[in-house]
Amino acid sequence: GLYVPYAKASADGSQVAKLILAETVPASADPQNAGAYATGIFYKDLLTGLDADAITALGAREPVPNLLIV
Repeated sequence: GLYVPYAKASADGSQVAKLILAETVPASADPQNAGAYATGIFYKDLLTGLDADAITALGAREPVPNLLIV
């Protein structure tokens, strides 16, 4: 499927985080291919753009500080 960057202030569906990108994707108006995770264990401080709303939308939990399980 096609996804857009998470944008908390939007009201077009992009305000709900769905996946975590596995790599940096260049900004472009054209579709880009990228790997993404729907589940996994991540160091929270290494995730760009993550906020409390995104954590909730991803159904993630933080059993110990800085370790995020999605």
